[in-house]
Amino acid sequence: MPIVGNGKEFETDLVWPQAASKYWTADKNEAGDKAFVYTTRNYNNDNVVNNVTQSFNLENSPIWVMCVGDKPAASTNAITLTPAFASDVLSYSATVANPVTEVTLATVLTDSFATVDSITANGTAVTGNKFTMADGSNPVDVKVLAEDAVGTTTYSVTFTRAEAMAVTIAAGATITTANQSSYSVTGACNVADVTVVVTLTGGSASAASAAATCTDSAWTATADASGLPDGTVTVTAVGTSPGETSTVVGSATKDTAGPVVSAPASITVDAASAAGTPASNATIVAFLAAATAADIVDGSVSVTNNAPSVFPIAATTVTFTAADSLGNTGTATAVVTVEDQSAPVITAPEATTITATDADGTARTATDVAAWLDSVTGLDNVDGELTGEQIGNDAPEVFPIGATTVKFFILDSSQLEGSATAVLTIADLTAPVVTPPASITVAATNANGTMAGDDLVSDGAFLNGSVSWQGGAAVAANITSYFAVAETTSGNVYD
Repeated sequence: MPIVGNGKEFETDLVWPQAASKYWTADKNEAGDKAFVYTTRNYNNDNVVNNVTQSFNLENSPIWVMCVGDKPAASTNAITLTPAFASDVLSYSATVANPVTEVTLATVLTDSFATVDSITANGTAVTGNKFTMADGSNPVDVKVLAEDAVGTTTYSVTFTRAEAMAVTIAAGATITTANQSSYSVTGACNVADVTVVVTLTGGSASAASAAATCTDSAWTATADASGLPDGTVTVTAVGTSPGETSTVVGSATKDTAGPVVSAPASITVDAASAAGTPASNATIVAFLAAATAADIVDGSVSVTNNAPSVFPIAATTVTFTAADSLGNTGTATAVVTVEDQSAPVITAPEATTITATDADGTARTATDVAAWLDSVTGLDNVDGELTGEQIGNDAPEVFPIGATTVKFFILDSSQLEGSATAVLTIADLTAPVVTPPASITVAATNANGTMAGDDLVSDGAFLNGSVSWQGGAAVAANITSYFAVAETTSGNVYD
């Protein structure tokens, strides 16, 4: 809307700053009697709406004044022709910058009687000596009419409007721990006299470079990216040349952190021997293989560890390590505890039968019983081989005649008990020993001999004399024949 002052003058017709009689103010003391407020003009009746002309009208009615200005006047620059103008040279060329949108032809005629007959630009007649520039080539013909109004001379000028200034960004390297404090961004420009400022943005953080000059169509700007988070970084390059600005946006990746390593849960395994448990143990193999690692750039990466070939009986901390393609590393730990969880294995002696010493049985100290008890063996995964002397038992002091179950047992160094049982049978396996009386000679009673009841025989301590009986639990019976005796306990007859 047009802005006018008192007297209906358009603001565009006034000289700015306004003349002393017409200027902007909202201070009645400074205005005195020269206060004017410019407001909208009514096109219908040519009146000014809400015009304030005297400072007293500002009392108790303060107002805000809005000044609406026109855009700055376009600058005008002379264009150099190639070659320099000479009346006898008919063809010329000139280059203008891309911001140039309009060309005014100021023709100067050295012959005061000659006139400009016509001007065409891009094939179109030019009015008022001005024409609009198109991108690229703009052919212009100026036809001059001679004094005789018949002869003509046409001068041709080809104006080339330069392409718009543009900057580009080259693919950037990854921002790493090594280069983040002085990260370089490179690019190109298509015109001369260009400066470039780069801004790196990551999340809410940003870092800007100093202005870099584009030289030989290339530029390099450096910024400190230390304060930016890891991840994608937006790279914005703004190129500036006289009258032009070009903005290009790219991206880079910042990767200063190592992969995130996920270690498996700690485990406890049984000792395989006194040395511990080898890493080839199935449980340990699965444990070591369970570690994983992920990198923000490389994704899933491989994991190594410092596991020993044999885990000793103790708690061993295993460190899992992963590295990304830039050498950033990440670690995590877990513990493998090896302990003795297995009781000793006892191999009891074979069940056997041993001869009774007497009617009470056989003492455990008897040679054959003691040897049987000592023949037990054992093996422990940690303590190794166990002997009969190390293995305890609950054998009685005297094994009675019959079967007795003996329990063999031992505690290993981890206080784990192993046990086994075996049966020892005590039996009477020894024959009686007969001691006959001394031989005698008696007279025959008749031709048939002498009766056994003869006193010499029966009372002469031959048949009924004392005998010596040797044998386990056997008790001597009455001798019924010279060479035979009955064993009352076993029923066996011995000669």
